[in-house]
Amino acid sequence: MPYESRSLNLFEGETYLPDYVRLRVKGCDDAGLALAAHHSGSTSAGGEGCDACVVPTLYDREAGEVMVDSLRICRFIDEQDGSDRLVPEALDDAIRMEIGIVDNLPNYQMLAAKPPGEDRRPPSQRGKNGIDFATAKVARCDKYLEQFRDDPDLVRAYRAKRDKEFNAKQTLFDPASMTRAYGIMEAALGAFDGGLPRPRNPGCSARRRRWPICSGSLISRASIISAPGISGQTAGCPPSRRFIGADSSCRRSGARFSSGPAPCSARRRPISAPA
Repeated sequence: MPYESRSLNLFEGETYLPDYVRLRVKGCDDAGLALAAHHSGSTSAGGEGCDACVVPTLYDREAGEVMVDSLRICRFIDEQDGSDRLVPEALDDAIRMEIGIVDNLPNYQMLAAKPPGEDRRPPSQRGKNGIDFATAKVARCDKYLEQFRDDPDLVRAYRAKRDKEFNAKQTLFDPASMTRAYGIMEAALGAFDGGLPRPRNPGCSARRRRWPICSGSLISRASIISAPGISGQTAGCPPSRRFIGADSSCRRSGARFSSGPAPCSARRRPISAPA
Protein backbone atom coordinates (compact mmCIF):
# COMPACT_ATOMS: atom_id res chain seq x y z
CA MET A 1 0.00 0.00 0.00
CA PRO A 2 1.68 3.28 -1.05
CA TYR A 3 1.82 5.95 1.62
CA GLU A 4 3.45 9.23 2.57
CA SER A 5 4.62 9.86 6.12
CA ARG A 6 5.22 13.21 7.79
CA SER A 7 6.80 13.63 11.19
CA LEU A 8 5.81 16.34 13.68
CA ASN A 9 8.05 17.55 16.47
CA LEU A 10 5.98 17.28 19.64
CA PHE A 11 8.45 19.26 21.71
CA GLU A 12 8.34 22.17 19.26
CA GLY A 13 4.55 22.25 19.38
CA GLU A 14 4.06 21.27 15.74
CA THR A 15 0.87 19.35 16.58
CA TYR A 16 -0.70 22.73 17.43
CA LEU A 17 -0.11 24.20 13.96
CA PRO A 18 -3.43 25.42 12.50
CA ASP A 19 -3.46 23.36 9.29
CA TYR A 20 -2.85 20.16 11.25
CA VAL A 21 -5.45 21.06 13.88
CA ARG A 22 -8.06 21.76 11.18
CA LEU A 23 -7.41 18.29 9.74
CA ARG A 24 -7.90 16.63 13.10
CA VAL A 25 -11.04 18.64 13.85
CA LYS A 26 -12.52 17.21 10.65
CA GLY A 27 -11.51 13.71 11.76
CA CYS A 28 -13.02 14.21 15.20
CA ASP A 29 -16.28 15.54 13.76
CA ASP A 30 -16.54 12.82 11.11
CA ALA A 31 -16.01 10.12 13.74
CA GLY A 32 -18.65 11.65 16.02
CA LEU A 33 -16.06 12.25 18.76
CA ALA A 34 -16.54 15.29 20.97
CA LEU A 35 -13.49 17.42 21.69
CA ALA A 36 -12.17 16.52 25.14
CA ALA A 37 -12.14 19.36 27.69
CA HIS A 38 -11.02 17.35 30.73
CA HIS A 39 -8.11 14.98 31.34
CA SER A 40 -8.16 11.70 33.26
CA GLY A 41 -4.54 10.85 32.42
CA SER A 42 -5.50 8.47 29.63
CA THR A 43 -4.72 9.37 26.03
CA SER A 44 -7.48 7.22 24.50
CA ALA A 45 -9.65 9.05 21.96
CA GLY A 46 -12.41 6.49 22.36
CA GLY A 47 -12.52 6.79 26.14
CA GLU A 48 -11.60 10.41 26.73
CA GLY A 49 -12.87 12.26 23.69
CA CYS A 50 -10.97 13.74 20.79
CA ASP A 51 -7.89 15.96 21.07
CA ALA A 52 -7.18 18.08 18.00
CA CYS A 53 -3.56 18.79 18.99
CA VAL A 54 -2.00 15.33 19.22
CA VAL A 55 -0.85 12.43 17.04
CA PRO A 56 -1.39 10.11 15.21
CA THR A 57 -3.49 11.16 12.22
CA LEU A 58 -4.09 9.19 9.04
CA TYR A 59 -5.60 10.77 5.93
CA ASP A 60 -7.03 8.39 3.35
CA ARG A 61 -6.87 10.50 0.19
CA GLU A 62 -8.93 8.07 -1.89
CA ALA A 63 -11.86 8.08 0.53
CA GLY A 64 -11.29 11.60 1.85
CA GLU A 65 -11.40 10.20 5.39
CA VAL A 66 -9.35 11.53 8.29
CA MET A 67 -8.69 9.03 11.11
CA VAL A 68 -7.65 10.36 14.50
CA ASP A 69 -7.94 7.32 16.79
CA SER A 70 -4.80 5.17 16.94
CA LEU A 71 -6.83 1.97 17.37
CA ARG A 72 -8.93 2.79 14.31
CA ILE A 73 -5.76 3.58 12.32
CA CYS A 74 -4.16 0.26 13.26
CA ARG A 75 -7.26 -1.68 12.30
CA PHE A 76 -7.61 0.18 9.00
CA ILE A 77 -4.02 -0.64 8.00
CA ASP A 78 -4.36 -4.26 9.11
CA GLU A 79 -7.54 -4.69 7.07
CA GLN A 80 -5.87 -3.61 3.81
CA ASP A 81 -4.50 -7.12 3.29
CA GLY A 82 -7.17 -9.61 4.25
CA SER A 83 -4.95 -12.61 3.53
CA ASP A 84 -2.24 -11.84 6.06
CA ARG A 85 -3.70 -9.92 8.97
CA LEU A 86 -1.94 -9.26 12.27
CA VAL A 87 -5.27 -9.67 14.07
CA PRO A 88 -6.88 -13.02 13.19
CA GLU A 89 -10.67 -12.82 13.08
CA ALA A 90 -11.02 -15.55 15.71
CA LEU A 91 -8.99 -13.51 18.21
CA ASP A 92 -10.44 -10.12 17.38
CA ASP A 93 -12.53 -9.69 20.54
CA ALA A 94 -9.78 -10.84 22.91
CA ILE A 95 -7.20 -8.61 21.26
CA ARG A 96 -9.58 -5.63 21.32
CA MET A 97 -9.98 -6.11 25.07
CA GLU A 98 -6.26 -6.28 25.70
CA ILE A 99 -5.54 -3.25 23.52
CA GLY A 100 -8.28 -1.39 25.38
CA ILE A 101 -6.39 -1.94 28.63
CA VAL A 102 -3.20 -0.52 27.14
CA ASP A 103 -5.04 2.34 25.46
CA ASN A 104 -6.56 3.55 28.73
CA LEU A 105 -3.47 3.53 30.93
CA PRO A 106 -2.62 6.89 32.59
CA ASN A 107 0.21 7.53 30.14
CA TYR A 108 0.29 11.30 30.52
CA GLN A 109 0.93 11.24 34.25
CA MET A 110 3.65 8.62 34.06
CA LEU A 111 5.40 10.39 31.21
CA ALA A 112 5.34 13.89 32.67
CA ALA A 113 5.38 13.76 36.45
CA LYS A 114 7.30 12.48 39.45
CA PRO A 115 6.46 8.88 40.40
CA PRO A 116 5.43 8.02 43.95
CA GLY A 117 8.29 7.63 46.42
CA GLU A 118 11.90 7.90 45.31
CA ASP A 119 12.41 9.61 41.97
CA ARG A 120 14.44 7.08 39.93
CA ARG A 121 13.90 8.76 36.57
CA PRO A 122 16.89 9.75 34.42
CA PRO A 123 18.65 12.88 35.73
CA SER A 124 17.24 15.00 32.89
CA GLN A 125 13.70 14.20 34.05
CA ARG A 126 14.09 14.61 37.78
CA GLY A 127 12.42 17.66 39.22
CA LYS A 128 9.74 17.75 36.54
CA ASN A 129 6.30 17.47 38.12
CA GLY A 130 3.96 17.66 35.12
CA ILE A 131 2.44 21.01 36.12
CA ASP A 132 4.94 23.04 34.10
CA PHE A 133 4.35 20.73 31.13
CA ALA A 134 0.59 21.30 31.21
CA THR A 135 1.02 25.03 31.88
CA ALA A 136 3.15 25.40 28.73
CA LYS A 137 0.38 23.77 26.69
CA VAL A 138 -2.20 26.16 28.14
CA ALA A 139 0.01 29.10 27.14
CA ARG A 140 0.41 27.74 23.61
CA CYS A 141 -3.36 27.47 23.26
CA ASP A 142 -3.80 31.04 24.52
CA LYS A 143 -1.43 32.25 21.80
CA TYR A 144 -3.33 30.49 19.04
CA LEU A 145 -6.74 31.51 20.41
CA GLU A 146 -5.69 35.12 20.11
CA GLN A 147 -4.10 34.64 16.69
CA PHE A 148 -7.06 32.74 15.16
CA ARG A 149 -9.97 34.20 17.14
CA ASP A 150 -12.05 34.57 13.94
CA ASP A 151 -11.76 30.90 12.91
CA PRO A 152 -14.61 28.95 14.60
CA ASP A 153 -13.09 25.48 14.13
CA LEU A 154 -9.69 26.50 15.48
CA VAL A 155 -11.24 28.40 18.39
CA ARG A 156 -13.27 25.32 19.27
CA ALA A 157 -10.21 23.07 19.10
CA TYR A 158 -7.79 25.31 21.00
CA ARG A 159 -10.37 26.17 23.66
CA ALA A 160 -11.10 22.50 24.34
CA LYS A 161 -7.38 21.72 24.46
CA ARG A 162 -6.75 24.64 26.81
CA ASP A 163 -9.52 23.46 29.15
CA LYS A 164 -8.17 19.91 29.02
CA GLU A 165 -4.60 20.91 29.93
CA PHE A 166 -5.78 23.35 32.60
CA ASN A 167 -7.78 20.50 34.13
CA ALA A 168 -4.70 18.26 33.95
CA LYS A 169 -2.62 20.86 35.75
CA GLN A 170 -5.17 21.04 38.56
CA THR A 171 -6.01 17.36 39.02
CA LEU A 172 -3.43 14.90 37.68
CA PHE A 173 -0.07 15.53 39.30
CA ASP A 174 -0.57 15.70 43.07
CA PRO A 175 0.85 12.77 45.08
CA ALA A 176 -2.51 11.06 45.57
CA SER A 177 -3.32 11.20 41.84
CA MET A 178 0.11 9.87 40.92
CA THR A 179 -0.28 7.00 43.38
CA ARG A 180 -3.62 6.11 41.78
CA ALA A 181 -2.08 6.27 38.30
CA TYR A 182 0.70 3.88 39.17
CA GLY A 183 -1.83 1.64 40.89
CA ILE A 184 -3.66 1.30 37.56
CA MET A 185 -0.42 0.29 35.85
CA GLU A 186 0.43 -2.16 38.65
CA ALA A 187 -3.03 -3.73 38.29
CA ALA A 188 -2.59 -4.09 34.54
CA LEU A 189 0.81 -5.75 35.01
CA GLY A 190 -0.66 -8.04 37.66
CA ALA A 191 -3.43 -9.06 35.28
CA PHE A 192 -0.82 -9.75 32.61
CA ASP A 193 1.24 -11.93 34.96
CA GLY A 194 -1.88 -13.76 36.16
CA GLY A 195 -2.90 -14.57 32.58
CA LEU A 196 0.40 -16.13 31.54
CA PRO A 197 0.30 -19.94 31.29
CA ARG A 198 2.78 -22.23 32.93
CA PRO A 199 5.30 -23.54 30.39
CA ARG A 200 4.82 -27.10 29.23
CA ASN A 201 8.55 -27.54 29.43
CA PRO A 202 9.79 -26.70 32.97
CA GLY A 203 13.18 -25.83 31.50
CA CYS A 204 11.69 -23.14 29.25
CA SER A 205 12.91 -19.81 30.56
CA ALA A 206 11.12 -16.46 30.26
CA ARG A 207 13.78 -15.51 27.70
CA ARG A 208 12.62 -18.32 25.38
CA ARG A 209 8.89 -17.75 25.78
CA ARG A 210 6.94 -15.80 23.20
CA TRP A 211 4.39 -13.48 24.70
CA PRO A 212 1.27 -12.34 22.76
CA ILE A 213 2.12 -9.21 20.79
CA CYS A 214 -0.75 -7.10 22.15
CA SER A 215 0.21 -7.92 25.72
CA GLY A 216 3.75 -7.12 24.69
CA SER A 217 2.65 -3.57 23.97
CA LEU A 218 1.60 -3.29 27.62
CA ILE A 219 4.98 -4.47 28.86
CA SER A 220 6.91 -2.36 26.36
CA ARG A 221 4.98 0.74 27.34
CA ALA A 222 5.55 0.04 31.01
CA SER A 223 9.28 -0.29 30.43
CA ILE A 224 9.39 3.08 28.66
CA ILE A 225 7.15 5.29 30.74
CA SER A 226 6.69 3.80 34.18
CA ALA A 227 9.59 1.55 35.19
CA PRO A 228 11.04 4.18 37.59
CA GLY A 229 7.82 4.12 39.62
CA ILE A 230 6.82 0.46 39.35
CA SER A 231 7.52 -1.62 42.40
CA GLY A 232 9.74 -4.62 41.90
CA GLN A 233 9.03 -5.91 45.40
CA THR A 234 6.71 -8.64 44.19
CA ALA A 235 7.09 -12.23 45.26
CA GLY A 236 8.95 -14.32 42.76
CA CYS A 237 9.87 -11.49 40.37
CA PRO A 238 6.99 -12.09 37.92
CA PRO A 239 7.65 -11.85 34.16
CA SER A 240 6.46 -8.26 33.77
CA ARG A 241 8.87 -6.98 36.45
CA ARG A 242 11.74 -8.97 34.94
CA PHE A 243 11.16 -7.48 31.52
CA ILE A 244 10.89 -3.84 32.57
CA GLY A 245 13.75 -4.13 35.06
CA ALA A 246 11.66 -2.70 37.88
CA ASP A 247 13.99 -4.00 40.55
CA SER A 248 17.70 -4.74 40.48
CA SER A 249 16.97 -8.05 42.17
CA CYS A 250 14.90 -9.14 39.15
CA ARG A 251 17.07 -10.15 36.23
CA ARG A 252 15.94 -8.40 33.05
CA SER A 253 14.31 -10.72 30.51
CA GLY A 254 14.78 -10.76 26.75
CA ALA A 255 11.32 -12.16 26.03
CA ARG A 256 10.02 -12.01 22.47
CA PHE A 257 6.53 -11.00 21.46
CA SER A 258 4.56 -12.91 18.85
CA SER A 259 1.05 -12.98 17.40
CA GLY A 260 1.48 -16.70 16.83
CA PRO A 261 1.42 -19.67 19.22
CA ALA A 262 3.80 -19.68 22.17
CA PRO A 263 6.20 -22.59 21.65
CA CYS A 264 7.12 -23.04 25.31
CA SER A 265 3.72 -22.56 26.91
CA ALA A 266 0.16 -23.70 26.94
CA ARG A 267 -2.60 -21.55 25.50
CA ARG A 268 -2.70 -18.23 27.29
CA ARG A 269 -5.77 -16.97 29.14
CA PRO A 270 -6.92 -13.46 28.15
CA ILE A 271 -6.13 -10.54 30.44
CA SER A 272 -9.03 -9.24 32.49
CA ALA A 273 -9.40 -5.49 32.74
CA PRO A 274 -8.13 -4.17 36.08
CA ALA A 275 -10.73 -2.70 38.39
